[in-house]
Amino acid sequence: MKYYIYSSVIYILLLASCTNNDNYIQQQDIDFVESFKTPNKNKHLAIIDSVLKNANYTEGRTALLHLKKGTLLSILERYNKSIVALETALIVFKKNEDKKHLTKTYWMLGNANAFLSNKVLSNKQLLTALQYSQEINDKKSEANIYGSLSQIHYLFNDFEKSINYTNSAIQIYETLKDTLGLSSTYNNLAIIYKNIGNYDDALNYNIQSLELNIALKDSSAIAKSHNNIGSLALLLNNYSDAKSHFLEAISINKKIALLNSTPLKNLGDLYLNQNNLEQAETYYLDALAIENKKSNIKSKLDLNDKLLEISLKKRDFQKAIVYQKERDALRNEINIKDNEEKRSLLKSQYQLSQKKQELKQIQ
Repeated sequence: MKYYIYSSVIYILLLASCTNNDNYIQQQDIDFVESFKTPNKNKHLAIIDSVLKNANYTEGRTALLHLKKGTLLSILERYNKSIVALETALIVFKKNEDKKHLTKTYWMLGNANAFLSNKVLSNKQLLTALQYSQEINDKKSEANIYGSLSQIHYLFNDFEKSINYTNSAIQIYETLKDTLGLSSTYNNLAIIYKNIGNYDDALNYNIQSLELNIALKDSSAIAKSHNNIGSLALLLNNYSDAKSHFLEAISINKKIALLNSTPLKNLGDLYLNQNNLEQAETYYLDALAIENKKSNIKSKLDLNDKLLEISLKKRDFQKAIVYQKERDALRNEINIKDNEEKRSLLKSQYQLSQKKQELKQIQ
C-alpha cells in the first residue's frame, strides 16, 4: 500500500529543541511539556488535554502543548484532530517568526494531510517546511522533509521527482552518518522501485537496508527487511526465496514478541498462489489472531476476504457464512468510523475558527 512509506517518518516527529526567542519559549517550557511523557500514547494525550483545559500558560508553552498534542494524534492516526492541534500551535509560531517550530509544524501538517489524501495542500506545506529548514540549516529535518516530499510525488505518480527527493535525503543522511535515516530511506526507495516494476533496483535497496539494520542490531527492522525482500521474491514467483524470508521475519517477530501480521499474511498469499489452501488458511488465521489483538479493522477485513475465498474454494459453506458475516460487520464498522471522523472534523474546524477569532479580538 502506498502509505506504508510514511510509517518511519511519523514515529520520528518529536518535539526536540528550543527557539532562540527566550522571551517567548524558554527551556523550562520545553521541560514542562516533556515532563508528561509516558509510553502509553493515549494516556499521554489525555494528560496533555487535561493540562490544556485546567490551566492558563504563556502563549509559547500553550503552543508547545498543542504541538505535542498534534504529534501524539498523528502517531495514533487521528489526523483530522492532529491538524487542528497543529494549526492552533502554528498561529503562535507564525506570530513569533519561530522558524524552528514552524519547520516541525509544517512538516507534521504536510504528513497528516498526506495520510488524508490532501496531496496538493500536503505538498505546499512540506515545501514551506523545507524552506524553513534550509533557512535555519537544520539538515536532519531537511532530509526528513525530502523523504515526505518523495511520498507526495509518488502519490502524484511523478516517480522521477519522487526518486530525486529520496536521493536528496540519502545525500544528507550520508553526510550526517545517520545509519537509521539511511536504512529507512533505502527501504522507501525500494518501495518506489518495486511499485514501478523496477525489481532489480528494489531488491538492491532492500538488501542495503537489511545490511544497515543488521549493523544497527535492530531486530524489528531486520524482520521488516526480510519481509520486504520476501514480498519482492513473491512478485517474481520465486517461492522458495520468498518463503525463506517470510519465515525468517516471522521467527524474529516471535523472538521479540512483536505483533506483526504482515509476514504471516504474505506467507498465506504465497500458499494461496500455489493453491495450497490448508497452509494458506493456517497462516491467514495466525495473522487474523494478531490483528484481533490490535483491532486493525481494515487488516481484519482483508484477512476475512482471504479466508472467505478459501472457504468457497473448499466448498465449506458453513465457514463461508461466518466469514461473510464478519466481513459485513467490519464494513459497517468502517462506515460508522468514517462518519464519526467526518463529524469530528467539522467540530474541530469550528473550534479552530473560534480560536482564531478569539486571538484576533485579543490582538
